[in-house]
Amino acid sequence: MLDLLGISRSQDIITINESLAGIVSSEIGQQVYVKYYASYFPTTINPPSTTSSAPAFDFNAAMRQIRQNVDADLAAGRIDQAEQYMDEQRDYLQTQGYYIRKLNQAYFAFYGLMRTPRLTPTPSARLFRISGISASH
Repeated sequence: MLDLLGISRSQDIITINESLAGIVSSEIGQQVYVKYYASYFPTTINPPSTTSSAPAFDFNAAMRQIRQNVDADLAAGRIDQAEQYMDEQRDYLQTQGYYIRKLNQAYFAFYGLMRTPRLTPTPSARLFRISGISASH
């Protein structure tokens, strides 16, 4: 909000805003799930099959790679190519069991995939620590 008003153009403000929105939505989402939906789903989870030798799909790593490729296309002015690539990757993610209605820049911004982790604690890591949620959660 401060960034939109022109008060602050800080990447930390953007990160704090995204992180806080994520924390609040996770906490509210969990409460809504428990109150209204948990009774509809079984509490037992089937263990993964050990017969497959294929490595497990890493959604977060895939999304980081997609974002990096999209950023490179956009930086080079290849907007149509970036859009096509995101559509193709959305289709690929579906084959891996991840259904995303529309994979675009707004998706990355909403889910906080705009930054790569750094060695020093970020404002979002501090917010997670304050809220009692693991930053890797």
